[in-house]
Amino acid sequence: MTLWWAPFDVADPAWLELLDPVEARRYAAYGQSADRARFLVGAVAVRRIFSSDLAIAPQSVPLDRTCPTCGRPHGKVRLTDDLRRPGETLEVSVSHSGAWVVVAAGRDGPVGVDVEVVDPALDHVGLARVGLGDRDADALLGLGDADRAWEFTGRWVRREAAVKAASPALPDESPRLQVHDVVVDASHRAAVAVLDSPPVEVRGLDARSILPPPGAPS
Repeated sequence: MTLWWAPFDVADPAWLELLDPVEARRYAAYGQSADRARFLVGAVAVRRIFSSDLAIAPQSVPLDRTCPTCGRPHGKVRLTDDLRRPGETLEVSVSHSGAWVVVAAGRDGPVGVDVEVVDPALDHVGLARVGLGDRDADALLGLGDADRAWEFTGRWVRREAAVKAASPALPDESPRLQVHDVVVDASHRAAVAVLDSPPVEVRGLDARSILPPPGAPS
């Protein structure tokens, strides 16, 4: 499995030509320029990854972002059903937070990736109590502020990656699910998960090597 990493500030408005109408509307809906840049980098990286795999132009890659719960176009990105082949189709997952955008890509099974900024100002115990459960919240109680922020964020990204790969109904400890911590830097934590797969090796690569050069849409 490959994790493609890029800083969000490499985003170039020329890349907007690669987006489909659904992606263009999502891009425009973000209120902050940094959020638009993060979305653009992730969307274009996904298109370039599939473009290389399918040997077609990035803007021609047929993608589906339909949420299986509500039907709106904010779900996990994937190829349209007519191109999907069980056991063969490349699976991807996208996450962005703070300085980083990451795309996980592999054929080992459904994947999920999450990266988050470590924010010392949050109520980590309270958030864990609501979003993770009492066991995780209690594990944070005896930690100092810095360690609590670091540990909470690690537990959060592991949970988010698992949910993206599978569903909230699948226990985090399920033998069907692999979850790997990923080293980022001192300000971010990340994890990647894969479902129904033999043990995988996770490697990180610089997504700038596959993104268009500045000023170039293709």
